[in-house]
Amino acid sequence: MKLDFENLSSDQKLEVDEISTELKIEFENLIKTIGDKNKNNKDFFFSNIISRNNDENRLFYNLCLIELSQRLCNKNKIEKIITSNLDQEKILKQKLKNINITTHGKKKKNFVINLYKFLKNISYLLQLKFCKNDKRKKKFKNFKKISLIETFFIPKMFSNNFYQDRYYENLLKKIDYKKKKNIVFFPIFFQKAIKKKFINLAEKKVNIILQSDFLKIFDYVKSLCYFLRIKKINLENLIFRGFKIDHLVRSELLESRFNQSSMIALLNYYCFKRMKEEKIDIHLVIDWFENQIVDKGLNYGKNIFFPEIKSKGFIGLNSIFEINDNFIPSRYEIENKLVPREICITNPKYYELFKKKRKDIDLSAAPSIRSTYLFEKINFLNKGTFDSKLTKILVNFTASAEDNIEMINLINECGILRSKSIDLLIRPHQESNKKIFKRFISKKIDYKISNLSFYEEMKNTDILISRSSTACFESLVFGTPVIITRRKNSFLPNKMHETFPKNFWFFSNDHLQLEKNIHQIIIDKNKYLSKNFDARKKLLFEYFYPVDKNNINLFLK
Repeated sequence: MKLDFENLSSDQKLEVDEISTELKIEFENLIKTIGDKNKNNKDFFFSNIISRNNDENRLFYNLCLIELSQRLCNKNKIEKIITSNLDQEKILKQKLKNINITTHGKKKKNFVINLYKFLKNISYLLQLKFCKNDKRKKKFKNFKKISLIETFFIPKMFSNNFYQDRYYENLLKKIDYKKKKNIVFFPIFFQKAIKKKFINLAEKKVNIILQSDFLKIFDYVKSLCYFLRIKKINLENLIFRGFKIDHLVRSELLESRFNQSSMIALLNYYCFKRMKEEKIDIHLVIDWFENQIVDKGLNYGKNIFFPEIKSKGFIGLNSIFEINDNFIPSRYEIENKLVPREICITNPKYYELFKKKRKDIDLSAAPSIRSTYLFEKINFLNKGTFDSKLTKILVNFTASAEDNIEMINLINECGILRSKSIDLLIRPHQESNKKIFKRFISKKIDYKISNLSFYEEMKNTDILISRSSTACFESLVFGTPVIITRRKNSFLPNKMHETFPKNFWFFSNDHLQLEKNIHQIIIDKNKYLSKNFDARKKLLFEYFYPVDKNNINLFLK
């Protein structure tokens, strides 16, 4: 039997899930150890290796694979291991002497890719600097008791020459003018959204301030040259479960040395430094909190230069913490001022879970702003009689192209989706390139692209297939079970937790389990789909805090 890191068997994936649960605390201790070695090097705080988000840092997943290798070898269950890179191979050869260990391919030369990323970073900085506006800065400096709210700008928010906020629009609709005039948005740009035209459209509706309105040339240079300084991060003599892992950690760090998130995190840090120098009257800082690298730069800058000011981390996404436990800050992150003083949670179930796990940070409930329309009565219309001959399945995609290809491969391998009794709808993310769906989805599968809003589509959907996202929780309100699929280099819960809704959530490890879950729901729709208005309304209030005046006032306090 072999262990292929790029193609784990279903049983191996399940074992990795168990290992990930066991190693979480040890991994946090490893990050602390690296941090302690670099106490005088703040660049560590903006690096990818401090992040516990698997999309930003693959180190934890790699360590789980190494532990899996050792366990299977100890049980004499494998004869050959095929690793993803040479660093993994070298580590395993330290202890596994009688196993054939090879690597998928030689280490690729990334000069061209790194050059592209470097030029992309320069382009980002030039565009950002070009959008600097002294008039806007002067206006901002005259504001008193500012509530500074981090948000994101993406091109889709500026369709048809109109700015529509995807993050806080429903909040602004419910507060009076007096409060609104002291709210200033602090946008982080997706590259194609850095345009004066877009900024002007946003300013017609809300107050905004840009990083570049305060930054100096020195700040841009320091942020851009981060890739040179990370070589000074001390990664010597790192031991994890008996393996020396220095080279693995350094490779992960260097592979992301042109990471735009690290550069933006530094821009956030320097922006708060400059705002402090100009004595800006900030009363409250709200971070759209996903505990990623960008968040760390914003919160560290605020905590260092405005330590007396209240800050809140708003978890506006209703994410599954058992999959994305990076949302829950570690002790090291709290002690080193990398997170807000208070975490605001929109999910009552996870409020209780968070309270048990982290007693060393303030916690509060917050309105489910992005799911405001769930509280409107029209969305609770009874579904009516289930169609026993036709099952409507909606597949919900993310913004990640790599993730989309992976999900498409899963769909292509799932035989039941080729059945004429399945009405299959594909819902691309608004930032996705729709051409990839036509190009990669099997011609044997009959599907349609969804053109309705998610809520409209869900009214008649029998099964939702999705990655971990807010959509998974929103499906409950429509009485629709959701099948949550595994992302590459990630994990799924290895047991059912108290936060999971009974009979509504299924986890698919691979295409075989996906097919089994779909079949299970189809043969007994009455068990897994809910038509009952009261039951669905109960789920709404179990998983979403209402967007009412009281919750909003507390949130902005």
